[in-house]
Amino acid sequence: HPSYVIKADLDASAGLLKAEESVTYTNNSPKPLSEIVFNLYNNYNRPAFEILSVKQRKKPVPEFKTEGTKMIAKLAKPLKPGASTTLNISYTFKLTEDKSIFNRSGKYGSDYFAGYWYPQIAVYDDDGWDMVSHAGMEEFYFELADYDITIITHDNYFIYASVPTASGAMPDYKASASNEWHFVAKNLYDFSFAASNSMDVQNVKVEIPGGEVNLVMLCKSQPFASKCEDAA
Repeated sequence: HPSYVIKADLDASAGLLKAEESVTYTNNSPKPLSEIVFNLYNNYNRPAFEILSVKQRKKPVPEFKTEGTKMIAKLAKPLKPGASTTLNISYTFKLTEDKSIFNRSGKYGSDYFAGYWYPQIAVYDDDGWDMVSHAGMEEFYFELADYDITIITHDNYFIYASVPTASGAMPDYKASASNEWHFVAKNLYDFSFAASNSMDVQNVKVEIPGGEVNLVMLCKSQPFASKCEDAA
């Protein structure tokens, strides 16, 4: 059950996220782990990630390398069963215009959509680390995690996501020259977001059996206009 704390700065003019990730991982397997494996899903058709550094206890790990859409970080010493450790990763993520039907991140007009935009710890199961490299068409394999996400925007961009902000409320979508957006959520499979300086946004709460779902309605001109598209 990983726990992520990520602070990212969106440079919309360059289509680039600059981010610092701190992820805490507990070894729930019966074996010591000499390495931790991460998914870099969006590297499947282009080098979207640039990993600048990987540290453990403020010291660089002995080695980290990428193989396909995986990053392998070797630990200074094996992580014992039941023990936890925290890794700090500095990286950039490129959001480019890509019209591929399998693309899950990129630029669309002046808007950006970010899915699988951070190094995500792979699943360790009965067969060990999941080392199957993503090729664009497969289903994803990951486990529940906790998220504390801060995204900084500039140039009148705002962030919309499908989870409440840290205050417990859905965001107040008002663009400004510079904004800091903070989201906290537990027991999610993933966290994705989008950034826009052009869309009007309406929050819609839908009741479902056992709870409710917050929908973000994206409209180019007016609420629920003909060009609206739904995002959850």
